[in-house]
Amino acid sequence: MERKEFGLKLAKDAGNLLLKYFKKDNVETEKGRRDLVTEIDYNSEKLIMDSIKKEFPDDAIVSEETEGKEGISGYRWIIDPLDGTVNFSRGLSHFNVSIGVGKENEMQYAFVYVPISDELFSAEKGKGAFLNGEKIKVSSEENLEKFLVSYGASNHKDSEMIELGVNSVRKILSNCRAIRMRGSAMLDFCHLASGLFDGFIRIESKEWETPTGILLIEEAGGMVTDFDGNEWTAGAKNLLASNGKKHNELVEVMKNS
Repeated sequence: MERKEFGLKLAKDAGNLLLKYFKKDNVETEKGRRDLVTEIDYNSEKLIMDSIKKEFPDDAIVSEETEGKEGISGYRWIIDPLDGTVNFSRGLSHFNVSIGVGKENEMQYAFVYVPISDELFSAEKGKGAFLNGEKIKVSSEENLEKFLVSYGASNHKDSEMIELGVNSVRKILSNCRAIRMRGSAMLDFCHLASGLFDGFIRIESKEWETPTGILLIEEAGGMVTDFDGNEWTAGAKNLLASNGKKHNELVEVMKNS
């Protein structure tokens, strides 16, 4: 089976596993001061990793919950077995499974399955972004004052990140129509790619979600940088994504947040 076909199926399989346990008792384990992980995080991760190891044993894997594995094929799978863990644990429907595939240092595929709505977002390098097989694109909004912007953060853990988040929200609210906070970074990436949002800001973006989301947005016609307009890298403290229509203006808004 090709990696594209395999990734699409695997995202749905893991998402259906999540749905099976949604709103049922599951064990919560603290990862840190404000982080938690549920038993289903580990179960979903095990399903995904075991499947990849069996089908593509020479591929590397990067995952949120464990150290993953090294590989020799040049391919690397980037997985978040449950994006929106807090939402899931509280019975909120904003959660998903995200899987990305890169070759060498370039992302090739993105797969994000939202089991509640049975929505499968995907992207392929150079071929576009899709929702349930239909091509999607970013919004056409060009008036920054009408931008609807989503906000995400990886659980503020120190005063610097708290201050960065507060300043970011203040700047968006002063220059754009409104802001939304939903607790699922990958859904924010997907909904920017499909035109529901016009912009997205993320504090403390993570390796196991961001490259997948960036491929979705860029293949849908959008742009992604850090707050200073530089190319996003794994060490960046922040991320700024948009439909590309007023990205430079958004950068000027967010600089020095």
